[in-house]
Amino acid sequence: MRYRTINIQKSYRGKGLGWHLLNTAFEQDWNNNKKLFGWVKLTHFDWARKHNFKEIDSDWTDGHIGMIRWM
Repeated sequence: MRYRTINIQKSYRGKGLGWHLLNTAFEQDWNNNKKLFGWVKLTHFDWARKHNFKEIDSDWTDGHIGMIRWM
């Protein structure tokens, strides 16, 4: 299993770039896994829910929660 992070500079946020990068990474490398896992920060929780990520439990740790999205 591999873990990767995608960080978008503030000046580029809100334009769909993060979602485009996730989809591209999935299509090129992660397509055997069929799911994306994220350790999502509270400030990004609404974005994750909007893009069909679901909580894997109800435990928040240090302002983050585990979420998953089936592709």
